Amino acid sequence: MTQDKKKSTYSATWDRYVSEVFDKIKSGPKRTAEELLPWQVLNTTDDEYVWPGDEWGDSTSVQHIMETCVFSYLDENPNTFCEIASGAGRMTSIALERYPHANIDCFDISREFLDQVEKRFANEMSRNRLRTFLLTEDPRFMYRTLDQASLTRKIDCIFSFDAMVHVELHSVLIYIATAAAVLKPKGLLSMSVADATNEHGFHKLLNNAPSVFKLGGDAGMHFQFASPDIIRTLLDPLGFSYDFHDCNGRDLFFSARLDNPDIAQAQFEKAGSSWWL
Repeated sequence: MTQDKKKSTYSATWDRYVSEVFDKIKSGPKRTAEELLPWQVLNTTDDEYVWPGDEWGDSTSVQHIMETCVFSYLDENPNTFCEIASGAGRMTSIALERYPHANIDCFDISREFLDQVEKRFANEMSRNRLRTFLLTEDPRFMYRTLDQASLTRKIDCIFSFDAMVHVELHSVLIYIATAAAVLKPKGLLSMSVADATNEHGFHKLLNNAPSVFKLGGDAGMHFQFASPDIIRTLLDPLGFSYDFHDCNGRDLFFSARLDNPDIAQAQFEKAGSSWWL
């Protein structure tokens, strides 16, 4: 477990969600399906929320996402997963149950969220099946952490759901490039992003725009929108082939194979970027 003394805006935002906002949601009035607008496709009307993030989707929706975007693309016995923005472990739990002999490294920007994961999966952590890492503002942090653990080109799958919808495009690119640097050949990267070209996504954009405008461009819990063409623009030059999925009627889900592990570095060098590892 690694900690960063300086909190980024994202860190502070999601720490506050876990420590303050979720308790208000949990204790507030329950919503019926009839009260939800069509673009609120991830909200559930479950009787009880146990872990922060439970209100984003019930167990059936989580299982559907993991089956569609991850499990159907993997061999029977993957060894190593990485999860970016694991939250309180909604997706983590499904992966651990499906592959009881696999290990998973969970990265998150929120210390409060990692505390939830460590509490929820204490048994798995004691057996070194699960490790947690607090992301920093260093764009090389995730790569260096995995490289120091001798996991470069040994990782079967990196996944991130319900998180990149909130992340600005430069950061999404860094995570995709990190995947290009550490996945094994033909390894899997699977994510969901916010899609402004989808009707429900556009309606969420319309609904949220006035309140987000007041933030003046600051990071927050609001969505950062992309599109299928933008995701193609990121994946194609970095060596991935991919499929798009509609898992909730609003967001864009993708499953990407690392077909060419050798071309991503050249793209960064061609652009004059100093980032490449």
